[in-house]
Amino acid sequence: MTPLSHRDANVRVSSRHALLAFGAALTGMLGSACSTSPSAPHAPLHISEAWARQADSGATSGIYLTMTNMDSTTIRVVGFESTAARATQAHETMIRGDMSRMDMRAEVELAPGATITMKPGGLHVMLIDTTRRLVAGDTVPLTMRLADGRAIVLSALVRAP
Repeated sequence: MTPLSHRDANVRVSSRHALLAFGAALTGMLGSACSTSPSAPHAPLHISEAWARQADSGATSGIYLTMTNMDSTTIRVVGFESTAARATQAHETMIRGDMSRMDMRAEVELAPGATITMKPGGLHVMLIDTTRRLVAGDTVPLTMRLADGRAIVLSALVRAP
């Protein structure tokens, strides 16, 4: 799904009801960009600020975002998938002494109400061997697989580092 911009919202409003209807429709469309699978009644995770680092085809990139557990139970993210890369994994940059290295994380766990920010130099989603060039302004699809079988599908905006 292509994110909406302010240019997409050029409408002439002739009444308060039309404005309210437009706002409700726009909210529904924007909400679907970070929604769970159709079988889930509501999203267990609130995802915000999702972005991907631009990269050449065949290179490595990263997706960064903030996620908050909106559920009353612990949520475990056990996998990531993207058609923009041949492999997609959770990695965490660790500093030991004077050395920096990345370790793959088998899962990311969020307690109820917890927020995790994935950012450069820390926890992030690694896109390994990108299948296309990632250019600033494009979007990258990402599916997050939860331990209970649910999936969260979202798009990350590509931007320059």
